[in-house]
Amino acid sequence: MTVIGMNENGYRIGMSHQNCTISQEIVDKMRDMHEDEMVGYRRLSAIFGIRRSTVQKICKYYIRAQTPCKWRRING
Repeated sequence: MTVIGMNENGYRIGMSHQNCTISQEIVDKMRDMHEDEMVGYRRLSAIFGIRRSTVQKICKYYIRAQTPCKWRRING
């Protein structure tokens, strides 16, 4: 049985989204490095092997910024 996080509209979010390719640990590490250590988007892109535009959207909280408001159990 798997537990998935969902937003207020009932859509999968974060690591439980079916198209997710970047782990939450990497997202948190990127944000910490950018905010605390002032590492730029290009350097983060090179470190993690992720496109600069995606790194920028993550660090500016445009994507991967929702928190689950409910959880759902699914079989599989």
